[in-house]
Amino acid sequence: MSVELSLKLRPAFLETFNWNQEGMTRKAFFTWARKQRVPAVRLSEHQWRPLRLGEPVTRVTIESFSEYISDHLRLGKFPVAEIAEPSELPPASGRDRRDDSSGGVWKLGWGRLYSYLISGWQIPDEAYCRNEEDIALAARIVVESVGYHNDHTLSPEKARVLGERIMRRTVDEYIDLLLRFWKGDERSVLFATIDENGEPMRVGVNVVVPLTRGAYERFRDGQMEDMDIQPEDIESPSPFVHQNAVNERILPDMRRAKAARESAQIRTLAYQYSSLFPLVYRPSVHPHIITFAGTPENGKRLESYEYLPVGTRTRETGMEIYEFGKPGRKKAGAAYLKAVSSYMAMRASIMLGQAVLRHDEEQLEAGL
Repeated sequence: MSVELSLKLRPAFLETFNWNQEGMTRKAFFTWARKQRVPAVRLSEHQWRPLRLGEPVTRVTIESFSEYISDHLRLGKFPVAEIAEPSELPPASGRDRRDDSSGGVWKLGWGRLYSYLISGWQIPDEAYCRNEEDIALAARIVVESVGYHNDHTLSPEKARVLGERIMRRTVDEYIDLLLRFWKGDERSVLFATIDENGEPMRVGVNVVVPLTRGAYERFRDGQMEDMDIQPEDIESPSPFVHQNAVNERILPDMRRAKAARESAQIRTLAYQYSSLFPLVYRPSVHPHIITFAGTPENGKRLESYEYLPVGTRTRETGMEIYEFGKPGRKKAGAAYLKAVSSYMAMRASIMLGQAVLRHDEEQLEAGL
């Protein structure tokens, strides 16, 4: 396995640079890199602490940092060659500083025990789209999956052609849509990953975008569909989200690790819900999900999770629109109880996930 080339900030730069200037925050830097940098790039926020400590980080992190303080914040001229130097060590990760159980779980204490228990819930950095090339890969995976699930005999290339025909858009058009979603919130487009010989392997794509209430209602009423969603329709966090795609990657052997791949997609979807919805412990927050049955397989999944058809279809593709939310009184008896149970289970799952995310955020903030 090749080792990624890394750089680290020079001691002389660290001693003289003022980190307390306006705009010099973790969130500001990483948001700029994804939304405003050209080309856009998704950097791991876990590299902020190693960056500031002069530890090895990825070359693109240093290059982006140089551009950020020089061209965006206009703090002076800070070329990469002057502020950084090569490192023989691989890029550091803030995750390496997390709590572990090397001293035995009985010595962790409640706070560290919680961190230990939830560590498996986190998704790896490889789940995120790092740049526009990853967005293009995600789009191809979805389109090919749509074609494949309508004809399992097709090669990926032929599945892509069929997928474009079914979705009534080209791969390039879908790339543009996913790019809008990604720039609205990087968690909207994620890869599902499994462990493959100690390395994360991308096995699927989940697309979930948070919407304004107005955009959500227009979608539910069949007045707009996914390709109509514009940056002004995206609002994060939001109690109204559109689940656009949950598609598996077409592999040479689709039977291989099927259970693990399905679990990875569910885990990634749970992460997206937990991060894109507002805090659901508040009684006033009622999560709503709008989607459509893009393939027969997706239709079955929706029904098993108590999604209900709303009686409308997408305008261009004619796909039936489904919704999941707080049950109304249209159902009665056992059907109503089942719907309420599913809704409460969803809220409880999201609440647990949000507790994990808040803990993760506290760990990042505690770094520097």
